[in-house]
Amino acid sequence: MIDRNEVAKILSVCVRKLQHPRLTFHQFSAFTQRYLERYLEEQPHLGELRDNTAQKLHGYLGRLEEDGVCTLVRNGEAITEIIYTHYYIAIVEKAYEKLHQRPDLLFPTEESLGLDAPEHIIVPVDITGDLVTWLERSEGPPRLLRLIFPDNVPGIIVTSNLLGRRIIPTALQRIRLYFRSERNANYMHTKLRVVFRGREMALRELINGILTNPDSVLSSVLEPDEFSFYFWAQLTNMLVKEFQQKKERLPEEEAVLQASHLVGYHAVFYKGRQQRNRDEELARKILERHLNRPPYAFSISEIYSFSDDKGVPITKNLSHERIQTYLKEHAQRESEDSLSEIVRVRTHQNKDYYIRKEFVIPAVSSGVNQAAEEFKRLIVQHWTAVLREDNKMRAMSEDDAFERLLETNLKARYPVTAALLNPGLLLLAERETADGGSNARAVINRVVDRKATELRPIAEILQLDRKQLYEDARLMLPFWQVVPGLAAVVRVIKRFLFGAPEGRAEHRQEKAADSAMVLNADDTARTQATAPGGANVSEERSGRPAASGTPSVRYQKAIRDLKREYLGPDGDIDAALTQLIERWNPLLDPTAKHNLVEDVNALVRDFLRRMRVLNRNMPPDKSRLRSLAEQLAKNDAFSEIKRRQELQRYLELYMLKLLSRKR
Repeated sequence: MIDRNEVAKILSVCVRKLQHPRLTFHQFSAFTQRYLERYLEEQPHLGELRDNTAQKLHGYLGRLEEDGVCTLVRNGEAITEIIYTHYYIAIVEKAYEKLHQRPDLLFPTEESLGLDAPEHIIVPVDITGDLVTWLERSEGPPRLLRLIFPDNVPGIIVTSNLLGRRIIPTALQRIRLYFRSERNANYMHTKLRVVFRGREMALRELINGILTNPDSVLSSVLEPDEFSFYFWAQLTNMLVKEFQQKKERLPEEEAVLQASHLVGYHAVFYKGRQQRNRDEELARKILERHLNRPPYAFSISEIYSFSDDKGVPITKNLSHERIQTYLKEHAQRESEDSLSEIVRVRTHQNKDYYIRKEFVIPAVSSGVNQAAEEFKRLIVQHWTAVLREDNKMRAMSEDDAFERLLETNLKARYPVTAALLNPGLLLLAERETADGGSNARAVINRVVDRKATELRPIAEILQLDRKQLYEDARLMLPFWQVVPGLAAVVRVIKRFLFGAPEGRAEHRQEKAADSAMVLNADDTARTQATAPGGANVSEERSGRPAASGTPSVRYQKAIRDLKREYLGPDGDIDAALTQLIERWNPLLDPTAKHNLVEDVNALVRDFLRRMRVLNRNMPPDKSRLRSLAEQLAKNDAFSEIKRRQELQRYLELYMLKLLSRKR
């Protein structure tokens, strides 16, 4: 398949031969056949066009229209006429080259150029509002633009390529012509000195630059400092006021107005872009500073919520697209055996996190130590509760089951640490980062079997001994449960007094699946364990309801009252949460929508833990829940969510759901 630029070249030659930019499709097809007959031996790759020429030209011309090279007129699917847009663009750009050499000429118009371009290929641009859009445009084919000025100043014709660095020198040349009149120069200098008292030297330098070499002051428009920006704003404003009130203006005076508007609005644009660039650079430094702080690994939603020391989110000056571009650029690997500056890891829950490569090992060390400490406490508490009810778990006696229990909980409770436990990643991090000393080697040796280049067992990584944990759990039991003979006697007496305990089938099911369970801090901390069937143990054993005055019963009654107050007697909290998600969550992509909900839920859980709400004997009342939700809703992470009322209601109900899980 030949390059479509080859077809564009043939079209250009055809237009030059015809000396007109409009031609029928039949004319172009016939010319292409003649062109192939003449140049096929020199350019054999064009042989593709020899057969079915018309059909193939249809496809190439469609792509050239997308590139802005031409405009096609169709009758149904068939192309009837071709308008070679570049013909008009070349005429306009040639006129500006001439204008730069002869600044005494006027700015080009369609009439002065005799441009008979179709109206639909000329884009009207209001210089007071639309110019910024075209100056921001960095890609796309060149377009013909008709610049429209305020105050009945005649419009001019330009191309999109000319805006910015190419048209400003021409406009400065026109202002120079105005200043070359000694009377005009003295008049403007006098007015400007009133504005720039104490800056006469800098003022004279700029005016002299305009008079002697306008190109030398171009940078003061394109890269203005505070003084030069203020100078151009004042000068162009004075020139506009000088001529706009005149009922009858000379063409040269209108040219000064056109040049003043061009320079003034370009200066405002470049000054604004300069400020935006500074703000973006500052926001980028804040982003990098956050990435260098614990916990080192952050999800994209957490990165969006980064803020400066005053609480202003970085997304105010750095868009989501810019942040994503920054992460993408820094997450590019130079080769397979190297790490990118920022490492992206995906958790078991299919969620991406970003971490700088020098913090991979410290993050693993911190996560492993925290997990080991927490798991030791949770396992001992949970196993104590299970043993107290004369039950057993496979994880207590089988290494494989214990390993699965640890792996399941590591993925659930420390997903980032679990994702970072990758031998290849860790060995590369050790090799490439400055922290390659004894501490890093100790962490890697704890996690990775270097000879086999594979991960060590989770129990070994966390340094948790199954037998020792089992003994620690047994030490928490009453003395009569530890003594074998005495424990059997007590069990017989209890069966005689209270009957055989129910729920044995459920206990057996729990034992079979115990390696897949996720430990819960609230459940394991209970001194009164709940049986698998859901009944309170004291009630199950005795056959009598638990005392209504116990803290657990009072807590659950308060939760039921709260649910009734929020949802009515038959309300379903999960259904209500689902409905609210549809109201406050604006995302259409299912994965992104789910991730946003998970991020919000995680923030709620962390917030309740920090406020120690989950550790209290009684849940907060409705007014307190509303106050907590209002406080959390002010978090910068929620700044993109517009429906605040629905979000706050969701936060209240999700807090209630979390509180209802505590027994």
